[in-house]
Amino acid sequence: DMLRQEVEALLKSNESLQGQLQSQGKTEDAAEPTEDSRRFLEENKALKERVKALEQDKSKLMAQLTEYEKMAMNQRSDLEKTQSLSQVMRERDELHAKVQMEQIAKDSAERRLTTVEDELRLAQQELDSLRRKLPEVEARFHEEEVRRQRISEEL
Repeated sequence: DMLRQEVEALLKSNESLQGQLQSQGKTEDAAEPTEDSRRFLEENKALKERVKALEQDKSKLMAQLTEYEKMAMNQRSDLEKTQSLSQVMRERDELHAKVQMEQIAKDSAERRLTTVEDELRLAQQELDSLRRKLPEVEARFHEEEVRRQRISEEL
């Protein structure tokens, strides 16, 4: 905005000087420029050069602004990609933690299963042992029963 205002002020000043120069040119001999007309011409030339330089500066600044806007868009895009990557990594870490917890639970269940299977095997072995001893125990019990009956009959 300041650049635009300065350019406008220079253009108005230039127009004013040209008007003064033209009005002086009408009153004086056109073949012989006066000191004032030369000064006005030089000022006019300097102002035109200044306007041209300001226009170039404006073009450069507009190009820089466009470049900065592109950079800002790229940075915004990069930021969005970084945030997306961070979210994916966070989800990956959460899933990894869940997998680890499931693996721990599975290992624990497998240990419990092994323990129960060992206990079952021992119980079956004890049952088999007791089943093998049962006829002998029953026979002794039967013998004791018979002996008691004899003793009771004898008495």
